[in-house]
Amino acid sequence: MVPECDRGVAVQIGGGIVPIPLLAELVRTGAKIRALRRPDRTPEKHYRPSRRLALWDQARDLTCRFPGCGKPADRCDIDHVRPYPRGPTHPGNNACYCRTHHLGKTFGGWSSELAADGTLTWTSPHGAGYTTVPLSALLFPGWNTETPLPPAKKAPGKKDGAAGKEDGAPPEHRGLAMPKRPRTREQDQLRGIEAERAANHIENAAYDAEMAKVLGPLTPKPRPEPEPEPEPDDDDGEPPPF
Repeated sequence: MVPECDRGVAVQIGGGIVPIPLLAELVRTGAKIRALRRPDRTPEKHYRPSRRLALWDQARDLTCRFPGCGKPADRCDIDHVRPYPRGPTHPGNNACYCRTHHLGKTFGGWSSELAADGTLTWTSPHGAGYTTVPLSALLFPGWNTETPLPPAKKAPGKKDGAAGKEDGAPPEHRGLAMPKRPRTREQDQLRGIEAERAANHIENAAYDAEMAKVLGPLTPKPRPEPEPEPEPDDDDGEPPPF
C-alpha cells in the first residue's frame, strides 16, 4: 500500500514496512500493485463489507484497533462500531478488531466510538476511556482517511424530531432488533472482575512454580513457638518488705 500523498514508504497489510527502493525491485521482478480506491460515501446494503470496502478498512487500520494490540488487520474481524442494522456498513462505522477484542466489545461490557478520521475511543466496563489512532495515520500523516457517515434518512411519514426504533435501518431489515443482554452491565462488570482475579491467580501461581524450581519452596517455614518465660521465684531469701 502506497498512498498518493506519501511516496517515502510502502506497507504490506499483514506484513511489514517496505522501503520504496525495495518496492521498486519487487515490481521489477513481477510483484503486482493495485490501486486503493476510496469507498463510496453511500453505505453498502449488506452486513458483510465488499472486498473494496474491506481493503480500505484494513489499509486504514493496519492492526486491531484495541489499545496495545498489534494483530494484523487482515487477520481481524471487520466490526460495525454501531451494531448493524442501525449502524451502516460504511468505513465511518467499520473498524478492525481481533477476535478476542471483538468478543470483549460484544459481550465484555466494552464500547467504542469511531470518528470520521478513524480515531477510535474505547470505554471500559469501569468507565475509563482510551483513544487510539489508526497506524496508517502515523505512517502516512498526509493521507486523508476521513470517511464521514452520511446523514441518516428519515423514515417516511415521520415528523421532524420523532424518533422511531427503525430510523436508519435499511428497508429489508426493518423489524430486526439487537437481542436482549443475557446479563446487565453491572453483572458483566462483576464477571469481568472475577475473571481478571482468577487469571491473576493462575498467572501468579505459575510464576511461583517457576521460581520454586530455582529458589526452592517459596512457602515460609513455620516459626518455632517461643519458649515460655520462667515464672519468677518469690523465695529469694529476702524477707518481705512489710
